[in-house]
Amino acid sequence: MWRWSISIIGANKTSNYIYLVPLINSIASIIFLNELINIHIIIASILIILGLYFSQK
Repeated sequence: MWRWSISIIGANKTSNYIYLVPLINSIASIIFLNELINIHIIIASILIILGLYFSQK
């Protein structure tokens, strides 16, 4: 699926989606599993978003 994704949308966008998986999992666990938001989730989410922002600049 990795090669297929790269051929369809390109390597940069595919990598961005891979890096967003932990953030999406955290949001899904908060919504569907009623997990509590803690400082670790907040810090990790900020770091993921900042990392993607700076890698695209």
